[in-house]
Amino acid sequence: KRYPKHGLPKAIDFKLKKYTLLAHLQQVNGFFNENKFYPQLADVIFHHNNLLHFRDNKQYLQQQFPKRLTQVDMQRQQVLYQAMIEDDEFMNKLENIMHYALHKMKSTIEEGTGIYEFVKEKLNIIPVGLIPLHCQEGYFFLADESYSDTRVYQYRLSIFYKHDERYRSI
Repeated sequence: KRYPKHGLPKAIDFKLKKYTLLAHLQQVNGFFNENKFYPQLADVIFHHNNLLHFRDNKQYLQQQFPKRLTQVDMQRQQVLYQAMIEDDEFMNKLENIMHYALHKMKSTIEEGTGIYEFVKEKLNIIPVGLIPLHCQEGYFFLADESYSDTRVYQYRLSIFYKHDERYRSI
């Protein structure tokens, strides 16, 4: 069902959007439990920041619309205004979904960044033997005490920026 002029849906199913978000965040948290946080952490941060920008821009737009003078308070020397354009049911539901999503995403981001910080503190990368000319790439030896094997990985270190956040990737 759509509005005839705007092509916007008549209703948003809050429960459906809530469970869709929860399913996605549950999947992301599953990756976090396996200590896999890239690219999931960066994606959740990206969507969280998009919601914040949308909310802030919407508030800015609402402030720019004309307002109707409702009262003049001479004692406090204030002029009171009322917004002429109010959010409809569609926008109110969208606001509720956005508020819920921001709250849930924030806790997921905190969990992911906690794992990121833990790994960052515990992981030491030091050269062994000859030092290469370009220290941002090389070979990574991973030994597990329960096995007699040593795994060798080729790596490349880099720093990437995602919406004012700085991350190191390997």
